[in-house]
Amino acid sequence: MSKIKMIATDIDGTLVDDAKNLSPKTIEVLKKARANGIYVVLCTGRPLSGVANLLTH
Repeated sequence: MSKIKMIATDIDGTLVDDAKNLSPKTIEVLKKARANGIYVVLCTGRPLSGVANLLTH
């Protein structure tokens, strides 16, 4: 059993590239974390409307 319960991460310069895109590898890793019961929390100064497209992956 994993001791990791949550991943909190910034978006710009961390999850997305300069073009504001998520890489397929990043999507894969985050989906795997969620499938293993790990919460993924996006930390950003952007408004919700500025990250809504990232929440659908």
